[in-house]
Amino acid sequence: MLQKYQLLLLLPFILLSKPVSALETDRIIIAINAWEPLKSEEEPYGVLAQITREAFELEGLSVEFRVAPWKRGYDNVKDGIWHGIVGWNRTAEREKLFFISTPLILEDVVFFHRKDLNLDWNDVSDLQGLSVGMIDGYNYGPLLSEAIDRHILRTEVTGSEEQSILMLEAKRFDLWPCEADVGVYLVKNTLKPIQEARLTYHPRPIQVSDLCLLLSRKIPENESYYQAFERGYARLKASGRLKELIEEFLPGSSSLKYLD
Repeated sequence: MLQKYQLLLLLPFILLSKPVSALETDRIIIAINAWEPLKSEEEPYGVLAQITREAFELEGLSVEFRVAPWKRGYDNVKDGIWHGIVGWNRTAEREKLFFISTPLILEDVVFFHRKDLNLDWNDVSDLQGLSVGMIDGYNYGPLLSEAIDRHILRTEVTGSEEQSILMLEAKRFDLWPCEADVGVYLVKNTLKPIQEARLTYHPRPIQVSDLCLLLSRKIPENESYYQAFERGYARLKASGRLKELIEEFLPGSSSLKYLD
């Protein structure tokens, strides 16, 4: 009897802790994680979330954002618990699991480096003998993979963006690849001003990062939601509202050049 009573007491907490699934709401549930300044854990959740919200609203659909660490958010969407997750690149593997949208924005991935390194490169061969810090599990694109496969660049594995910045500033390696807007934000918010002044980035992109909306193929309604998003996104861009959002959230961003 005692055990039954204890179970009844615990039941409300169990129900509250269970993630609300896509089938239990009339809104589209989108996972979001912190990746400033593109994504934030606080309202309005950053430029990618706002583009997603407004594109769906143009088609009469409501969005609810769920803040979660990137892996839990990704797994919940992959498993069909939530509808989608925003701010991910298109890959062949992900195309099997998700409906992948037109890129919400395109971001230049560039090499951050210390100012005392005279970096001027046009081809991967110009990087001969340098070292690069790379976060385990990240996809940096074919150009960087080529430089590593050809033993042009030496690699140093890091655990996070913040650790990468600290190691770059301390001369543990020469180059750190990151989306330009994200890198600038992280450098400013990770280092002291005297350390920040030692770093810069080369404007030549290593690759252009396509930041998309992923919608789980395990949810039947997501095919129509994907089509609705594509229509809404096209309307957002044609009206000039997409440019307004990028200028509002990312003033001076190199992403604006890809709207022309």
